[in-house]
Amino acid sequence: MNLLTPETGEGGTLVRPIDRSDYPRLFELDRAVYPTASPVTEDVVDQWYRRNREFGMIFPGEAPGSISGLFIVIPLSQEGWDNLITGKLTEAQMKDDMIFDPQRDTALGLHNYHIENLTGQQGFYKKALPALGNIVNALEPQVNLLGFSAYAVTNAGIRLHEKQFNMHEQGFFSKEYVIGDGEDLRVAELEPDEAGSIENKGVRVLRCKMLITTPGEKSIVWDYLKHK
Repeated sequence: MNLLTPETGEGGTLVRPIDRSDYPRLFELDRAVYPTASPVTEDVVDQWYRRNREFGMIFPGEAPGSISGLFIVIPLSQEGWDNLITGKLTEAQMKDDMIFDPQRDTALGLHNYHIENLTGQQGFYKKALPALGNIVNALEPQVNLLGFSAYAVTNAGIRLHEKQFNMHEQGFFSKEYVIGDGEDLRVAELEPDEAGSIENKGVRVLRCKMLITTPGEKSIVWDYLKHK
């Protein structure tokens, strides 16, 4: 089974697969919004893309070697999908049998680990989703799409996935919160009353959300992911 590496998205948008030289920038962007005590490591990302590197989409900028955006999707096996969307395991624990193997698996879950436009322009998802569609629509016919998910940790991320993509929480409601602003951020698990108490002191508190859409649901995601 072969997966195609996308060269262009909608409207001729250039996109290339992630490589290890992109990791530092990805981790820097992650820490700026979600400074968890258990971050994703180089070894983990290596495992995500050992077989299917094209799911880590890097959009080149105009200047040589620059990046205009990134769309980092984790291709998950049935086991990985089930464990991640139910909160039993985290993104940093997605490795080994949790990752889709095209020689073994006939079910594929897609998890948006990070999507970001680095140019400040709006509507980056209109480039990102077609690029993902190019990959998914080239899959072998027997592959069954389980769904598309994202662990949203910012207001912008929640707004994108809830409002634009019509995704929602399904069963698992995270107790993890991002607390503070700017460089003074921390991540902690809180009960609702604890979060309210902190917020009453004038400190920003945002609950992280595991947002999901599955085939058959109304979402712009499925306008692009038309596999089978």
